[in-house]
Amino acid sequence: MRIRLLFVALLAVLPLTSAWSQALTPVEAFDSPPIIDATGVLIAQPASQAVLAQFQAQRATLNAAPAVPQITYQLNETRVFKVRDLDTQNIYRTDNINFTLKAEGTRFRLWIETAELTNGIVLDNEVEQIRATLEEQLPSGSINPTLGLIESMEEVFGLPPRAASDKADVLVLDIRDGRAPGEGFVAGFVDPEDAPGGRGNNRDVLYLDTQPAVISDDGTRRSLTGLLATAAHEYQHLIRLAYDRAELTFVDEGLSEWSEVLHGFPGRTITYLGNPAPGANVPLLRWSGNSNANVFADYQRAGLFTTYLAERLGPDRTGLLTRDTRVGTSSYNAVLGQQNLTLGDVLLDFHTANYVNGLSADPRFSYSTPQRATFRAAARRVADGRAEASTPRQSLVVLAGGASYLSWVNVTDFTYITRSTTPGGEANIRVRLVLTRDGITTVQDGVLGPNGQTLSGSYDEVTLILAHQNPDATPISLLYEASWTSEGSFTLAPVSYDDGILVTPSSFGLTQGANVGYATRFEVPASGRLGTVRLPLYFFSQFGGGPAETAERSFDLVVWDEAADGGPGAELLRTRVTDTRGYQPVLTTDTQVRFFEADISDEAANVNLPATIYLGAVNEAGDTNGLVYPMASYTPENRSYLFVSSQNAWRPMWSLNLGDNSLTNRIVPVRADFLVATNVSNTPTLDVPTEVVLRAAYPNPFNPSTTLSFDLPASAPVRLAVYDLLGREVAVLVDGVRAAGTHTVTVDAAAWTSGLYLYRLSTAGQVRTGTMSLVK
Repeated sequence: MRIRLLFVALLAVLPLTSAWSQALTPVEAFDSPPIIDATGVLIAQPASQAVLAQFQAQRATLNAAPAVPQITYQLNETRVFKVRDLDTQNIYRTDNINFTLKAEGTRFRLWIETAELTNGIVLDNEVEQIRATLEEQLPSGSINPTLGLIESMEEVFGLPPRAASDKADVLVLDIRDGRAPGEGFVAGFVDPEDAPGGRGNNRDVLYLDTQPAVISDDGTRRSLTGLLATAAHEYQHLIRLAYDRAELTFVDEGLSEWSEVLHGFPGRTITYLGNPAPGANVPLLRWSGNSNANVFADYQRAGLFTTYLAERLGPDRTGLLTRDTRVGTSSYNAVLGQQNLTLGDVLLDFHTANYVNGLSADPRFSYSTPQRATFRAAARRVADGRAEASTPRQSLVVLAGGASYLSWVNVTDFTYITRSTTPGGEANIRVRLVLTRDGITTVQDGVLGPNGQTLSGSYDEVTLILAHQNPDATPISLLYEASWTSEGSFTLAPVSYDDGILVTPSSFGLTQGANVGYATRFEVPASGRLGTVRLPLYFFSQFGGGPAETAERSFDLVVWDEAADGGPGAELLRTRVTDTRGYQPVLTTDTQVRFFEADISDEAANVNLPATIYLGAVNEAGDTNGLVYPMASYTPENRSYLFVSSQNAWRPMWSLNLGDNSLTNRIVPVRADFLVATNVSNTPTLDVPTEVVLRAAYPNPFNPSTTLSFDLPASAPVRLAVYDLLGREVAVLVDGVRAAGTHTVTVDAAAWTSGLYLYRLSTAGQVRTGTMSLVK
């Protein structure tokens, strides 16, 4: 079976019910308020830059850190530290806070805010866990599991500003960040004004938060993994201040994100590559800031790129970036040059690894880091070769240091042409091919230019990776087109019943027991057979209280006929599937659901489909990592059924009340592409259209691609173009003579902004128009 992954925007959730207690167990999404970057804000302050400049100049003169006498403290003694109050418009305000010394190591002193000890927020066993991690033992996946975090980090990154003469002071406290429950919080920070000459503590200080890092907003005591990972993150920032005060945020945060993974902590989940748009096609060095939701993707991208660098260079050479005083790409090139590598070549391999990860024997294209070994980027499906024979010329913009993934499936003797329309763009764009045939994936360099390239033979999938190799350059505009010999004569008929209006997230329901799951009814096109099925797929492990994130995510994809009562009947096809997407926790703030895409055309080739079928997913027997129900809005009629284990029967969704909420006007948003056979006799009888017709875009609204089709009664010059609401031409999709018949064009809007667009077909003195809405 060929399984392909696609992440598409759509989410719904299932409210809870007591009436379904035996069939539906409540599961809660993770309450994960965003972490706010205070360190970056503080470093950027003019006063901080002045303090760091003075300190680094003094250090350069002395060729060492300024000498400071050793200070002796007694355990359990208290002292006052100056702590930046982040809950104020005056960022220079500090509070004087009492701390108690609870532990001391060879390189650090551990202080706990005295009030957090007396009120029971920080317990003695937690103090010991923090001390042991900092001093003597890291998680088993760490680069140095038998060393403490402080010593291991100093071996990799270098010494903090005053470490040559005094110990670092680790302060665990309730950081004053002005947050309300559920809002973003500062998990930890370092303050440049703690350096000599500043208005702080005149020593190395690492600040770690207790609330909600140790105690969540609802009073639940958390694992200390998050707090300790923050220590690994922020201590890199502290070390960097000893060498470089002006590094790009992307480079600095990437090193701190990698430090977490390097020292055995889970690291940030990679989700930004899950949707083809924008996915990898963003400026590599972009940093959006705390007020922009894109900053979470920026953190992921920076950490992932640094992890990839470390796999190519090794941790010691990667750690040199912290001590390098150059900025941005100059830092990268300096370190890479020591290994005779260029940033452009590494970027191409990085984007390739993100798509191929785990499918190729070439170590350049996979991650050996366990936390990064399972995810894969999604490609934009351009065409299915069984239903189309060409992709007309289309435009695409690749942003600086970014990449776009374009995928064709089921093609034979595939020919493609890609060329730059940006002057000089050829110097910064590269093409790489990922070819899958008979379950084997190979990677080879592609060709840029008007002559194109032909790939002989049949392929399950051909993916073009178009990678921009220079993060400091401007975006590059490309044109691409393709043609091939179709594997068969089919028309692709996508069928979807959900309207894309999402149910607001509130709570979720877990299926329990074998064969428990969901099914949605489809009317099968005449002579149609199943091709691709898209399931809104979630598992218990993605929710609070569920199995570990490493739990296997498997299920049975099932096709049923329609029973006499109108629900799912006898099974027509059942195939077992494992979800190989990277793990992604479900958060209370999520507004979109990811679709899992499975091509089951091989299994379904010999299945005679009745006029009505049900498609859905059910649990495997004995599977404890059960499926979770998602839903979207749908008002015409009930189309989805849920299996109620207490009744051992399928029940129509609209007949069920979950708590005080009726499931009327809800649907489990399963989608499918059907392959409809066309006439392939020796004397073809083609139905020639009798008039010019421009059909509505499908899907609409869309993100990032949709299709337009039109009919021509006779061969004629055709121009199909897209305009924004100001009348500006955005794209030309067709401009040339086309034969009589029906033509389909794919619209790639990955580089467009959200909004309403007009498309216009001009041919034979006639004009047809329509509108489509891009929602990102």
